[in-house]
Amino acid sequence: MSKYQQVCPNCGAKIPKKTTVCPYCGAILTGAAAAQPNAKPKIAASWTKVKPKARPHGEKWYRNPWILVTIAIFALFGMWVLQKISINHDSAAHMVQTAVLDGHDDYKGATAKWNQKANSVIVTIPASAPVLQNFQHGKLKKWNTLVQALQKESSQIAGLNNGVSNIQVLNPQSHRHVILQIKSGKVAYNVSDDL
Repeated sequence: MSKYQQVCPNCGAKIPKKTTVCPYCGAILTGAAAAQPNAKPKIAASWTKVKPKARPHGEKWYRNPWILVTIAIFALFGMWVLQKISINHDSAAHMVQTAVLDGHDDYKGATAKWNQKANSVIVTIPASAPVLQNFQHGKLKKWNTLVQALQKESSQIAGLNNGVSNIQVLNPQSHRHVILQIKSGKVAYNVSDDL
């Protein structure tokens, strides 16, 4: 045994020489107890077990501030999620405009706006747009690309809010006639509709 260690008279553990309380059993090692190895040591008061404070009988769960804070956080998060996933009329038109029409030279000047009377996103394409010029000359590749993009967007909108997934493309010569209608991803051509 090193000169820097001593033996606890209570539990027999090796502990540092200048220790006054055994870190293993809590025995006080100063004074007479340290000098007399056979003497029964006193147990330090700081090592006594303390029972947790019991909740008073009849205390309601809703008086606990941590529970209330947790509920408030979940409620705020839920409202935020609903706001992010919900879609209204204007956001449906914005989705069609940005996802399908913006940035494409083939649909130059095309717009998408919500029409309350028709309960649809109305797409207007100028007669001078390349997609309609090609369509009139029997070249359908650009037109079919537009139809597929609108169909995909209508399906995505329907997944969020089916009530705003109707998209109509108007005839550029007569804006009262619908040449293409897509509802929940289903395509119909030459639909008569009075706007």
